[in-house]
Amino acid sequence: MDTIKTENKENTLPNATIQQQEVEKMEQAPNTEEKSSQKPQAKGKVKKDGAKKKKSSGFGNLLKVVGCILLLVIIALAAWILYSGLNKKKSLSLLPPQYGVYLHTDSLWEAVNPLLDLQAADILLTTEEFSSFRSLFMDLRQSPLRENKLLALAAARPVDVGIYFDKDNKTNLVAVVDMGFLSAATRLSKLWIGKLPLEKTFPEGITLVQGSSGYYYELNTDFGTIYFVNHYNTVIISTSRELFQKAVQGNNDVLYTPQELELLTLKTDNPLQIIADANTLAQAATENAPTLKKIVQLIHQDSKAHVSFGITDKEINLELQIPLDVEKSQLQELSGTKALLQEDSSLPLLLSQLGNNIQYYTIMNIGSLQALKEAAFPLLPASMNAPKLWSTAESLSTNFFGVTLEDLVFSWTGQECALLGIEGLKDPVIALEVKDENMRQFVFEQLLSSIILKDDTSLILNGVRLPQLQLPVFVQGILKLLNLNFPNPYYMVHKGFIYFSESPESLSALFTSMQSGQRLSNNQGWKNVAENHNKETSVSLFYDLEHDTPFFLRGDNVVTQILELYAMGLLDLQLQDNTLLCHLSASSRPSGQLRSLPGFPMELEGRAAQIFKVAEKNGKHLFWVENNTILKILDVGSMSIQKKEFRSPILVAPAAENSVGAAIWAVTAEGATYLLATNLADMPNFPQLIGGTPSTQPIATEQGLIQPMDDDSLCFVSPEGVVKKLQLELTGSIMAAPSLLKNEAVFYDKGFSGGLLLVDTEKQSLTLRQQVFGIAYGSPALLENHKTKYLGFITQAGRLSLWRFDENATEKGTSLQQIVDSSLKGVFFTNLVSNGNYFFALSAEGQLFRITTDGTVISVKIPNVTARNGLITVVPNGKTGAKNIYLGVDGNILYGFNENLELLQGFPLAGSGMPIFVDVNSDGNEDCLALTIDNKLNGWNLR
Repeated sequence: MDTIKTENKENTLPNATIQQQEVEKMEQAPNTEEKSSQKPQAKGKVKKDGAKKKKSSGFGNLLKVVGCILLLVIIALAAWILYSGLNKKKSLSLLPPQYGVYLHTDSLWEAVNPLLDLQAADILLTTEEFSSFRSLFMDLRQSPLRENKLLALAAARPVDVGIYFDKDNKTNLVAVVDMGFLSAATRLSKLWIGKLPLEKTFPEGITLVQGSSGYYYELNTDFGTIYFVNHYNTVIISTSRELFQKAVQGNNDVLYTPQELELLTLKTDNPLQIIADANTLAQAATENAPTLKKIVQLIHQDSKAHVSFGITDKEINLELQIPLDVEKSQLQELSGTKALLQEDSSLPLLLSQLGNNIQYYTIMNIGSLQALKEAAFPLLPASMNAPKLWSTAESLSTNFFGVTLEDLVFSWTGQECALLGIEGLKDPVIALEVKDENMRQFVFEQLLSSIILKDDTSLILNGVRLPQLQLPVFVQGILKLLNLNFPNPYYMVHKGFIYFSESPESLSALFTSMQSGQRLSNNQGWKNVAENHNKETSVSLFYDLEHDTPFFLRGDNVVTQILELYAMGLLDLQLQDNTLLCHLSASSRPSGQLRSLPGFPMELEGRAAQIFKVAEKNGKHLFWVENNTILKILDVGSMSIQKKEFRSPILVAPAAENSVGAAIWAVTAEGATYLLATNLADMPNFPQLIGGTPSTQPIATEQGLIQPMDDDSLCFVSPEGVVKKLQLELTGSIMAAPSLLKNEAVFYDKGFSGGLLLVDTEKQSLTLRQQVFGIAYGSPALLENHKTKYLGFITQAGRLSLWRFDENATEKGTSLQQIVDSSLKGVFFTNLVSNGNYFFALSAEGQLFRITTDGTVISVKIPNVTARNGLITVVPNGKTGAKNIYLGVDGNILYGFNENLELLQGFPLAGSGMPIFVDVNSDGNEDCLALTIDNKLNGWNLR
């Protein structure tokens, strides 16, 4: 068999050659046995080689089979993906009509993921309507899933959402997600959806329902039932069964008008598009502007507004299109407004002339002053009595000047007017277009020839003559209708415009800037917000919140609070083809500016002296004591507060982080000791009675609580509830919590001949007593640097003492070697603190000292402060690890310094006591919280 297989394998010769080989073998047959006996190994070798070839051939065939199977699978998978991508439905065909609000994004991930980092979201989540979502939102903000590229790919899908309002004002939605090629997986949802690990979040799980038009899924949540199903290339999700069924039936796009379809498919550069009722949006935008609110009546009742929206922490961009119904409106009081709105916008001439020192402006390019008057007067509140005031001024103008008020104002002015703010100057400038300079000169000559109007032409500033007018009272009354107060304005005429201002410096600066050739287009603030704006505008409003607040930001609602995050902005209103186009762009304040956190300041119900932070990973809990007896804890993730009341005053301290489940130690005036969880529930074996009265603030270590007692003892309480006492021989008393360094605590036995007591917190024993002279406050400080430990202490009079621990005295016990004995200038009501590299001290005169371990001292004087009741503390930065120094001085001021005594950015700020740093908004940056003297908890962030 081996020979035959070998032959078969070698059977590659012509037939003649094969026959010749057969004859030769027959002739050699008698010698076969002999050859076999002589060379058995050769035959065996042939057998072995043949087996190898057989095995090799079998393995190769197996690979071929596997390869073919894999190729077929790949082809089938590619065909399935291709089919899934081509066999599709349009999202709009699945969205029922009669929506109240429509939203669209080309990528759910790009639209939603950046929103998680927004400060604007922090403001929204402090409102009552959205506060319940705060905790979930903060968890999502710091979720590692945001870094998952597969999730990002899956979520980068176009989404269309319809929000519907029924007669009972109940809100429902339908969302259609276009899965594209990923629908190859969603179409097979029956195979894998039941294996999703949802039990913890949704105990009832997902239910498969067989409906009349096919199967779908139901998911029961705390907010109601959610219906969803994979449908062709989409996933349909709804909170209403009725709307869900309409969506699945499809062909809803035939119910939309061509105009509505055009609006729904409009493309913009912004990530989010919204279509909503135009009247509702307009009324919301003019809520705090009663005069403009009447114009909403010019919008058709059933018309839709298109909004495209993009927002980051750096900028916000909003574009709004509202169709007008000017021709159909029959309201007489809006006749003047209708005339203005029928003209398309044009490029304001003034815009190209303004210099780069313009801080803010409002430019009107919508019609003549007479047309504006005809439009505005019917809209003004009746209490202003505008028509009567104008009539009186008209009569007085004719009597005193010999010209009517219309000729006085309208005969020479054009259609542009503006209010301008000049950088660095307080008084604004009014600009009016001069359409007829000869008429203007004639009118002014008529005015100045009277005894009523006076002209002072004596001022020349920077080479510019600036005449001054003293306007009569009736002219000032007309200006006050527009909230303008210009009783004695200076003026100048330049390139087709006349400029008025109460400040000649403002006019001079404006003229110099325009003459220099440096235009507004070179103003970096204006460039940031005007880059994508159409310069043809009817009304243009460029603002800076440090100098002016536009009308749409004067309310106190969530929208205005969000927009106030963006200090500089440009709002353009354009008219085009009977459509009002609004474009708002705004940029945020410079990075690094300290800002108040949303939800803060928080008014406290009782008086609090200090706030503490729970020692936990990714700590989110703060606690404090109000009125000495009420313990409160704040979860900054959800902004929820819990409280526990005690019958007597308590002292508190945060439990060490390794105390599993424990958060707070609390000791009552009678010695009852509590260990509490973050929900303020008692831990097992607590409370414990330790006997005696606490003498000062306790401190917590990894081994438990250390509480100084008024009987000259230290009480140790373990997290398991074991109580031990260490009796001390004191000459005075312990009046302050100790300083800690690893397993060592150092106390100050306060007295004229007092001492420093070093305690081993693990062995719960006294290891050293160092006598000191002179009265001091607080407790000494411990420092370890390059494996060498130091002890520092300063008296009230400024006597500074530093000791080094003698490492060679282990047989005799711990000993100290004094290395510094000197004096600092000043009086000290606080003791030293350490940041691991240096000691620091704060004098009552507001001098901050940095002291090295060899006694070298540098200092910085904080101007105009005292610190008799001051506080000095070191707080490590959880992100950088830097241990900065924070000072509370007399009054309501907190200072922050780095170890080089450089003032930290954003400080000083309002606050008292010790600041706490915690990541309130889950953005990876620690925020600063502190109490204020008016009994509030304030919070600031630095981004």
